[in-house]
Formats: sequence, C-alpha cells, structure tokens
Amino acid sequence: DDSLRFIARRVNTVPAARSVPAAAKPVLVFNPMNWRRTDAVRVRVEPGENAVFDESGRAVPVARISERELEFVARDVPSMGYRTFY
Repeated sequence: DDSLRFIARRVNTVPAARSVPAAAKPVLVFNPMNWRRTDAVRVRVEPGENAVFDESGRAVPVARISERELEFVARDVPSMGYRTFY
C-alpha cells in the first residue's frame, strides 16, 4: 500500500479531456499483474455523485451499490501499470 501511495502521489491526475467535469475526483486503478487486466472496481462517492469517466472523457457504465458506493468495470488496465478514472 505504501508503494502504491508513493506512485499515486507522482501521477498527473489532471484530466486531459474537456468532457471530464472540473470537480471530478481522480481514481487510480492499479494492475500489479503481469498481463493486461479488466475487472470490476468499487469506489466510495459522495451522495449524488453518479458518473465515472475514463481518461478520454467517455462515460463508463456504473452500478450503484449503495448511496455511497459505485461499481464500474476498469477495462484494459496495462500490465504492471494503472489507468485513471474520474
């Protein structure tokens, strides 16, 4: 966990896509495996937050798990790497 936090602090999380809302919070999805990976991710959100966007600003389908949790599929997270969602 400490190593991932160390890396995460150094990642530029400013959205490049204009279609990502300015107030969107970055979520880094790490893949420690030696192959490209697609998997479900659960994130805690504030009440009323209902959307997830990828780096390109495309909306990612989500499922509301509870008032404070969303689940989405992080597709094609690179081997030994990460993808940023918002």
